[in-house]
Amino acid sequence: MITLVIPMKMSWAIWCCIFLSCQSLFAQSDCNSATQLCNDIYSETNASLTAGVPEYVGSCNVNEVSSMWYTFTIQTPGDMAFILNPNNNMDDYDWVLFNITDVGCAGIGNGAPEVSCNSYGSFSSNGSTGISNANGGNGSSNGPGDLNGPPFNSNVNVSVGQTFALCVMNWSQSFDGYQINFSESTANLYDNANPEIVSVTAQCNQTFFLVTMSEVVLANSVQLSDFVLTGPSGPLPITSFAMNNTTGANDDEIILNLPVSNIAEGNYTLEITNTNGGVADACDNAAIESFTFYYDPVDLSVSAGDDQVICNNGSVTLMATGDFTTVQWTGGPSTPDYLITVPGTYTVQAFASGCNVSDEVVVTAASTTWDLGNDVAFCEDEVIQVTSTESVLWEDGIMSLTSHPTASGYWSAVYTYGSNCIKEDSIYVDIHTIPTFDLGNDTLLCEGETVTLQTPISVMWNGGGIGDSYIVHSAATISAIFDDGVCHFQDAITVNYQSPPFIDWEGKVFVICKGDSVVMDAHTYSADSYTWYDLQTDSAATMRDSGQYWITLSNTCGTYTAHWFVLTQDCNNYAYIPNSFTPDNDGINDAWVGEFNRIMNYEMRIFNRDGQVIFHSQDPNEVWNGSANGGAYYVPDGVYVYQCEIKFLNLEVQKLQGTVAVLR
Repeated sequence: MITLVIPMKMSWAIWCCIFLSCQSLFAQSDCNSATQLCNDIYSETNASLTAGVPEYVGSCNVNEVSSMWYTFTIQTPGDMAFILNPNNNMDDYDWVLFNITDVGCAGIGNGAPEVSCNSYGSFSSNGSTGISNANGGNGSSNGPGDLNGPPFNSNVNVSVGQTFALCVMNWSQSFDGYQINFSESTANLYDNANPEIVSVTAQCNQTFFLVTMSEVVLANSVQLSDFVLTGPSGPLPITSFAMNNTTGANDDEIILNLPVSNIAEGNYTLEITNTNGGVADACDNAAIESFTFYYDPVDLSVSAGDDQVICNNGSVTLMATGDFTTVQWTGGPSTPDYLITVPGTYTVQAFASGCNVSDEVVVTAASTTWDLGNDVAFCEDEVIQVTSTESVLWEDGIMSLTSHPTASGYWSAVYTYGSNCIKEDSIYVDIHTIPTFDLGNDTLLCEGETVTLQTPISVMWNGGGIGDSYIVHSAATISAIFDDGVCHFQDAITVNYQSPPFIDWEGKVFVICKGDSVVMDAHTYSADSYTWYDLQTDSAATMRDSGQYWITLSNTCGTYTAHWFVLTQDCNNYAYIPNSFTPDNDGINDAWVGEFNRIMNYEMRIFNRDGQVIFHSQDPNEVWNGSANGGAYYVPDGVYVYQCEIKFLNLEVQKLQGTVAVLR
């Protein structure tokens, strides 16, 4: 169960606002946005239900509740009194009055005197409250509740120029509003004087005029068309205006910006026109007037000069120039010249006639990433050139990007940068000498021989290994390579191996037809010379007769002699097939076979009496022993038919047919 404890004097309107999330906001709920009172009677149709930024609300009140703030400035001295009449007599309004003449709203609760305070109220009818001797006012602080004094306080005696802030709090949270009536006051509380121009200045050669008014004017009453400016040469346009604060709020100073870099000396007239009703204060009093003034610009200017660069461990003198009476370098001397050795931003101020201007110069340390790079190496047969990324003075006295040393050693250059800053660098230039060597002419070795190749320096051999010698055991092209990463040189030699001569004719028999010849050609066999049986030395010889022949082949690795035979024979086509044989295994005429000469192809078939093939052969040397079907059985004695087809070497074809008798 929730229990609600309603504080004393809290009305149902409070709870309506709480539970209905009342959202009505009043800009006048803070002193800084207070309503300016300009008449005796002021009506608030809808009382505030919010308090804005919490502020101190006097000794007779606990906290700021649903407040409305009002301000006014005393115009003539006397007594100040007011009556606050609620539109609903049940409503309870509390209030407090502060004197903010010297400290403004910021001084409330912190230096602004509390003048009068009243928080009288009851749970029944409340009625009016205020400051009024005529209504029984007594003292300067009454309340809270109906047991601590009357609803009215005593009149307040006020003086010209005093400014007061009145805070009225809607304690009962009513929506009905109220009326404040100051007509009992003998003092004039309201501003009825028109604002006036007090001065127009352009401080220290600014490009704007600062217009100072006799009182605060409303920012929303100021328009660009309100102003007309006339100078020594005639009308001078105003490009824009601004209130002299950062928020554009009401102020007693207005900035008028001019489209010139320097305002000329002479008489000026600034007119505030009635085009838009003039420039008005909070009580709608308007400034409509013409103001004449004389402007005498101050001759003041200063230049710190161009940005400077100093070398490492160097210095530079800064020089301030311009129109001025005195100068002062920040952190430095009060003379135009300033000797500095440290990079940084340097500011100089110039003074004349109470004005000052400033300028700054940036001094940076000269720096460079330039250098000649890493040490370099060259081979003596190439262009020897060192290169710089910037034009430099080389040690040989030449100014350029490149230089050409002639010997190994350190090579230096000087680079000039910034304000005559110099940087020197050097690199080591290593010029390598190219070694030369000759492996000799290509050579031919006999099997089993070796050759040792020599170089004057250690080299890399493509056959494997590093050294100044290499033994060749087999045919190859051998390269000797020198490469030190800078210079490269190589030579090569081809070593071939030769075998002793050989020809594969030894013991062979070459058969030729009678009347023919055979040409023996030995040029495909490696040899330097040939000697034939007849002492001829050509690589080929012709033989026609039967007999033994020989040839001797020679080269640097030895000699070889081969012997062979040539036989001559009858080369006529010849075929003989016998007509009988006796397969009785007595070792005499047991097999049947023909005799042939110069045969290329041969096919033999033998048939029985039924015409069946009992023997077949394509080999002229194969014999028939009287068996049939591959030896399945032996044929009986009798006469058998054969067919034979022969193709001779000269392509002649003979078809022979006959009989063969098997006799046992």
